[in-house]
Amino acid sequence: TLLDCFISHSNRLPASFFVTMSYSCWALRRGEIEIDMKKGVIKDKQKNKQKETETQKQQEKNNTILKKTNSIDFSQAKKLTFPLSDSDVKNVQIGDILLLSGKIYTGRDALHHYIVEENNEIPTDISGSAIYHCGPIMKKNNGTDEWNCISAGPTTSIREEEYEADFIEKTGIKAVIGKGNMGEKTQNALEKNNCIYLHAIGGAAAVYAECIKKIPQVFFLEEFGMPEAMWEMKIEDFPVIVTMK
Repeated sequence: TLLDCFISHSNRLPASFFVTMSYSCWALRRGEIEIDMKKGVIKDKQKNKQKETETQKQQEKNNTILKKTNSIDFSQAKKLTFPLSDSDVKNVQIGDILLLSGKIYTGRDALHHYIVEENNEIPTDISGSAIYHCGPIMKKNNGTDEWNCISAGPTTSIREEEYEADFIEKTGIKAVIGKGNMGEKTQNALEKNNCIYLHAIGGAAAVYAECIKKIPQVFFLEEFGMPEAMWEMKIEDFPVIVTMK
């Protein structure tokens, strides 16, 4: 957690030189401030707080749902198998614990940008399936072309907020799986396309890897690299929580 930050400045020859701050992966890691470049002071903080209100409300709602599930018996969870139908989606409620089976696909920043921003086609039909915000660690079996999943935990979903609504519309997926909240734009797309957002458990990457029984194929491995590639995963009893629909 970033508790405090002190910034000084000094003159430099290049015309532009941006500053970055790196901090740990957090479920809500977007913030916004406006700086008066002449006075060197932060402008109206209250205005920025108002912009964050809706996002904070959604995060609080999700946190409440997750707190209520601390002692839930997963043996009582609902089971769903991909591809999902409209009725499958309509029959689940926010707060439901699900055990998923069937085929899902990983997709992070590179894939979302490629499909939405660059307006390319998805390389295979994933309608009715799910996109999983995940950068897995994979290992090939000795002497074969088969992959084994070593680790497959969720990554922060809010970073895909810019693309997710268009991605849902374009691909026909019925579920998005990730970590943390997503925003109003995604919420509207979920409602419009009868889709759900499913919260995976952060820190359980090895447990999720055990739920992945087979890797039938992978797309964009050479172009995007292992974490950003689009991995097709055959899963069994993959635990998630419904947090948006």
